[in-house]
Amino acid sequence: HYQCNALFTRFPCVRYEIVNYTLHRQNVYFIDSVFRFGTNEVHFVQSHLDWYRTTDGKRYALPQMRQLVKHCENMPYVIISADFNVPEIGHFDAFKKAGYVVANEGRYSVLDNVVVKGFDVKELFAADNERLLSDHRIVGCVLEMRQK
Repeated sequence: HYQCNALFTRFPCVRYEIVNYTLHRQNVYFIDSVFRFGTNEVHFVQSHLDWYRTTDGKRYALPQMRQLVKHCENMPYVIISADFNVPEIGHFDAFKKAGYVVANEGRYSVLDNVVVKGFDVKELFAADNERLLSDHRIVGCVLEMRQK
């Protein structure tokens, strides 16, 4: 009965935490998985937020985005990949104010996006899955870690 999140990686995960959103309409959560790159810990957060498209949607999706920002505020390296379920780039303002870079600034639908802290986005790409897997587009990016 929960929205599903999955992470497939060839890198060993140091630890992870599953966090339920405080305010939610659906059974949504995020997974904060930690990986070590050299001496740096990188938090890779995967989520699926509540739908914004409903009349009361912004009561849930936007506070969930703020909860993600709060959860990661003391982490220097963060990659958040999610079905954010928001229709406009302006809905990412909480991330931008906290120093994140939004990888997909609107070149593709912003529903599916990657936001990062401590990285520069070097390349953005998307693949049209022709709606075989879902109603979304696969979005990815090439990142370069900033030095502390």
